[in-house]
Amino acid sequence: MLIDLEPIDPANNSICRTEKYAKEESFKGKLAKKYRDKRNHDYETIIVSFDGVDYESRIFVIEDSGAFEKLIIGDSLFKEASSLQMVVKRADQILEIDLIYNCKD
Repeated sequence: MLIDLEPIDPANNSICRTEKYAKEESFKGKLAKKYRDKRNHDYETIIVSFDGVDYESRIFVIEDSGAFEKLIIGDSLFKEASSLQMVVKRADQILEIDLIYNCKD
């Protein structure tokens, strides 16, 4: 009996794992800081502040929507767990951004 197995794609495994973590993440608050963490593979990193507590997130690593570049310090960010959508409030604008990872699951 011959079983046809697809080859393991380590890059896709990493993308799917990152997508899963991003989907589980939730936060709300003001964007306090965004930067590329040079000590940690140059990962796109944000710090969201709410009620005096800072939350660090790397949901933009391997993410393809371009959202990281569009964010401005002071934006209000809202992301619920079990979703790949993030809401950005800026002045009188509300943007809904779908985070894209291209996981071939």
